[in-house]
Order: sequence, then C-alpha cells, then structure tokens
Amino acid sequence: MNNKFKMYIDSVQFGKISEIKAKIINECVITNEIYKNWYAGRSNIPERHQRVIEMLAGKKIFSQTNKPIS
Repeated sequence: MNNKFKMYIDSVQFGKISEIKAKIINECVITNEIYKNWYAGRSNIPERHQRVIEMLAGKKIFSQTNKPIS
C-alpha cells in the first residue's frame, strides 16, 4: 500500500511531529484514533481533509507531484 500520509509524517523533523499532529487533529476536527488510522493506512483520508493537510504542510502530498502550494 502506498501511504502518502505516513510518508509525509515520517519526513517531518522529529521535534516537529507532535506539533504537526496536533495541528492536523485540530484543523481537521478529528480524534487521535482517526489520525492513527490514517497514519497506519487503515482508513482513507477524505479529500477535504487532504486539502487541509496539504495546506498545513505547504506542499502537495496526495497528488503525483510534491510541488509547493502557491
């Protein structure tokens, strides 16, 4: 399985992971369990949440290219 969300989280600097995780949980209005399911690839990330995550990351994550968002 190609879990682009996990690949993005794993690429975040170690000291910033909890900050990014908290922002994703708060901005997407999800629980920690849903976050864990997304990370593990057990459930799909709705498109509206994908856009929020990409805005927080400042780059495309779920498309074919990882170009910065303008």
